[in-house]
Amino acid sequence: MKFKMYFGKIKTALFAMVMIIALALIVVDILLLSHVFGNAVNEVVSGVSMGAGALIFVGCALTLFYSNYELKDDHLKCVLAVFCDKIKYESIAGIRQNTVTKEVFVAVEDDKGDVFVSSLNLDPATADKMARELACKCGMLVEYYSPKTDKKK
Repeated sequence: MKFKMYFGKIKTALFAMVMIIALALIVVDILLLSHVFGNAVNEVVSGVSMGAGALIFVGCALTLFYSNYELKDDHLKCVLAVFCDKIKYESIAGIRQNTVTKEVFVAVEDDKGDVFVSSLNLDPATADKMARELACKCGMLVEYYSPKTDKKK
């Protein structure tokens, strides 16, 4: 079962803005290489600039549209753009979920016995389902908690 990564509205808007700027850079470089602005153009600089713009655009698009979490038979597969990480279910030490923000935290124990806690980038609407499915695969319960609020009277 796959769950798409959720970056929030602000980060998604920033990704979109960077993608638009990269496309604008590519268009300007194409215009420069076609000598629309005159013949005094350094083709090497424009070509490298166009390549960098394309690389930035593709990187942002992959991060935004291809990043996901996938529950496999024996491991949790985390894909961020082209980078893939696999976490075996037996190395997951605990799953916690904030009842207010719906954030899901996973505690992972490495070979040395050190425990690392990581937050999963999930849409609040699908966070409950992901936490339940992951807990079933790991054979444990989700620990729900509410953050303490300091109310001054």
